[in-house]
Amino acid sequence: MHDRASVVNRCFRAWGHEFLYDPPSLARSLCEAGFVDVVERAIGQSEDPELRGLEGHGRVIGDALNALETFVLEARRP
Repeated sequence: MHDRASVVNRCFRAWGHEFLYDPPSLARSLCEAGFVDVVERAIGQSEDPELRGLEGHGRVIGDALNALETFVLEARRP
């Protein structure tokens, strides 16, 4: 497979990362694992009140940088 995520992962693996996802590759992996209703959400947002505001990486690195390197997908296991 030579999608964008695979190419980037070859580079980042040398720095100790196991795998870096982009939204399409993570959505595909979620579906392959049996999840359904995969939806991309804004950072910190969810229709489920218990999931809202859980992502805290922005508090460490700053919201502007976090917005560049973070995405959020929600999915449901039937």
